[in-house]
Amino acid sequence: GCQDLMLPNLIVLDGRLLHRPVSGLERYVSSLTSTLSIREHSPNIALAVEWPVQISSSLSRRCNVFPVHNERHLVETIKAGPPCLYHATWLGYSSAHYLPMAVANVGVLTIPDFILWDHPEYSSPDLHAKFQAALQIGVQWAHRCLVYSEHTKNQAMERLGISSEFIGV
Repeated sequence: GCQDLMLPNLIVLDGRLLHRPVSGLERYVSSLTSTLSIREHSPNIALAVEWPVQISSSLSRRCNVFPVHNERHLVETIKAGPPCLYHATWLGYSSAHYLPMAVANVGVLTIPDFILWDHPEYSSPDLHAKFQAALQIGVQWAHRCLVYSEHTKNQAMERLGISSEFIGV
């Protein structure tokens, strides 16, 4: 498990959603960044974003905010930087979305829910199939998954075939 790993001194959080109007996911990323950055003996916190000017000044003062243009740029930045834990804080529609976890020393994936998995009517059939395939690949690159509830934990075990020990609530 993750407890057996030597954790690096840098945590990179995927904050590419933070330019959007605030919803539950944006609040989660902002709160996680704030909480980690004020902990005593905490590693350095970096926040990967698409629009740095749209990050609140209070959050910008707490962590290193760096711009990324796309998934490839994010992967290259992680590969070129110091050893890090990369936290994919939201779900994507392509395996490239999860690639930063594959190149980081430690990968953590948050699975908020399975709404897009369970409701193909929310996207095209092609996009729905890509979402499911990408998440199945992404989980393989993660060292640990985080979920919001026991219900989502049970769904992750059932849909993705991952063990209970691999998932934190």
